[in-house]
Amino acid sequence: MGNAPYWAVFRAAPNREQLAIAGVMALGFEVFRPLLRTKTGSRWARVGLFPGYAFVRILGAWRAIDRTPGVLGLIKNGETPAKCPDAEIGRLLARCDADNVVRLLRPPIVTKSAFQPGDRITVRGFDAIYLGMGAQDRELVLMTVLGAQRQVKVAGGLLCSALKG
Repeated sequence: MGNAPYWAVFRAAPNREQLAIAGVMALGFEVFRPLLRTKTGSRWARVGLFPGYAFVRILGAWRAIDRTPGVLGLIKNGETPAKCPDAEIGRLLARCDADNVVRLLRPPIVTKSAFQPGDRITVRGFDAIYLGMGAQDRELVLMTVLGAQRQVKVAGGLLCSALKG
């Protein structure tokens, strides 16, 4: 792997994210868990942007992470932790406040007919490709999440045209 630090992802046991994060940090690793503010009834809460997962900055020995209480394991590529692109983590970090809450962009509402399958768009500031209309008035988009392309269903009001460079 070399000695250059890199970001990886670990999965926490259900309802054990804080235990896992504290344990990994106690081992001396930097941990980043991006959060979202959400409102349930009249109360605001912070929830994980990627529930059950957190990013960890790895430099050198990493095997103790897999044995940390609350950690189910690192996401691996073969026998070694899968690397997350530094640029992706940088974009997330740049959009977080001091409490790691991600600031989401508020795009103007765009009608569904504004996009064609294959159009490059953004979803709250994250790059995506428009796939078309899904069930229950949800738009289908293709986004790169944790280094892999995934189909995601989103509300149409969250879509924006991608800015032309």
